[in-house]
Amino acid sequence: MFAKQLKETLETVNKSKLAEAVGCSRDSIVKWQSGARFPSVKNLIRICIYLYPDEWEQAYLHFSVLIEQDD
Repeated sequence: MFAKQLKETLETVNKSKLAEAVGCSRDSIVKWQSGARFPSVKNLIRICIYLYPDEWEQAYLHFSVLIEQDD
């Protein structure tokens, strides 16, 4: 569920800029989108801050629940 939601969320987002903001490689983002890996807590927080600066806490909780369901 996490990978599907992340993929949909990032459809219009520049992955290179997101990777730079998060401090990871573009490859990592591709792996998260495919479900091969999950981001660390630190990276998930950074993703949420980048995508939802005013509501990042809610986004973090939402994505965290999806990761738990997948794990």
